[in-house]
Amino acid sequence: CIIPDINSQEKVFPGADERTPSRSQYFSWINNTNEGTTEEQTLINLDFFKWLQDEYGMILDIYAFDAGLTDGKNFYGSIHSDRFKKKFPQGLDNVYNRAKEMHTRLGLWGGPDGFGDTEEETKARKEEIISLCRDYEWSLFKFDAVCGQLRADKEDDFIDMMKQCRIYSPDLILLNHRLALDKGKPYATTFLWEGNETYIDVFSHNTVTAPHNRAGALGRGLVPDLKRLTEDHGVCISSCIDYWEDDLILQAFNRSLILAPEIYGNPWLMRDDEFHKLARIYNLHRKYASILVDGMVLPDSYGQYPVSRGDRNTRLVTLRNLTWKDVSYSVNLNMEIGLDKGKNVEVRQYHPTERILGTFDYNDKVEVSVPPFRSVLLLVTTKKCDEPAVEGIDYYVTRNVPGKPVEIDLLGLPGTQNEIKLPSYIKAKRVLIDAQEVPELLKGKSYNISFEGETLSKDHHRKLGVLKAASIPSDVNALYEATVFAADNNALE
Repeated sequence: CIIPDINSQEKVFPGADERTPSRSQYFSWINNTNEGTTEEQTLINLDFFKWLQDEYGMILDIYAFDAGLTDGKNFYGSIHSDRFKKKFPQGLDNVYNRAKEMHTRLGLWGGPDGFGDTEEETKARKEEIISLCRDYEWSLFKFDAVCGQLRADKEDDFIDMMKQCRIYSPDLILLNHRLALDKGKPYATTFLWEGNETYIDVFSHNTVTAPHNRAGALGRGLVPDLKRLTEDHGVCISSCIDYWEDDLILQAFNRSLILAPEIYGNPWLMRDDEFHKLARIYNLHRKYASILVDGMVLPDSYGQYPVSRGDRNTRLVTLRNLTWKDVSYSVNLNMEIGLDKGKNVEVRQYHPTERILGTFDYNDKVEVSVPPFRSVLLLVTTKKCDEPAVEGIDYYVTRNVPGKPVEIDLLGLPGTQNEIKLPSYIKAKRVLIDAQEVPELLKGKSYNISFEGETLSKDHHRKLGVLKAASIPSDVNALYEATVFAADNNALE
């Protein structure tokens, strides 16, 4: 007589599947490390994301506490401990209520075990983790082997805990961060891709000479079979922050995993003129989230790791260039990128700047230039695009929030002129440029604008000169050691 293994036959829904739209996330690693955060610090951080929501319409789906809230490196804690109560004197209520006001749910870094050695300890651990879902609508657990592996004799307790958690949070995501799960593996939503974290200049660094610190991150490839139930650890906003947006474009639209766009670190350290770009990437991803679940890898003629996502009418295409010169790619407006035949095909660039590239016939080719060590995001659609835009110029949409005036930054090099026009679908009551009314644009007419300054005589991206080798001093080793000793290599922790 063969007795079937009931657990092996049980169908488990791990909070999401391959066609579940992505959820945007921030997690607090590097804003705090293993010492953990505090209520005050967390409320300040949430205020920042609420400001992005009010100012730019950005919605954050998940705010995840990273290491140290309860569990930490090689230890398990509790929300009932003196350590936790000192940091969160009101418990989680204030943080939960603030997050809920902005339609954000909470997540937690921890370990898979913590069940102790007695029945009472096991029951207490289960109740604590389950209560996060029952009382606070928890959205994510990131269980990390840094805290410790799950003991084999505790897998049944782990499975029972996850089942009960998903009674209250059916969409609960469980990130498997290098865990050696056996029976409990089906209850995890993701695995950590290649086991790699994306900590800029620490775990993620350049392997070639480049003009910024994210060439290594931009050179990261594609997950196997474009599997979306994977965790790529998101985009690190720490160390040298420049060109974070190119990194995030690929994370959000090229891989478009279950957590996307996903960032961690200190986004408040961006320049003031970058906040709108962060919000724009989050907003565009939310707009197209339902069709970004389907992707296809494009031919090698599109460069390194090109991907087209979308449905038969609308495609989001991501390209990259990891060389020192501009590279041009021919984009075929047909089934090669997954696009069904339509009467007209509109092509727009959303990154690194926004621009209406034009309306074309099906099967036409469009040449797209990708700047050195940058990424590009294109919209290709046979539908009408309803995004704010200006014809004849590169621009940034800096605000597009219901009930507020649309704001667009017009971009041009010094000493240049552009003839601009508003697309016919835009119906505006007033149009202002530098606070001056421009009635011509309201009437569908063109308008010439000029950018101040001297016209550049040479390309702004060019070789500036030839370096000359200097003689090597006899004490070069001592100078090097002294320099390394004196330099601060701490990546903003």
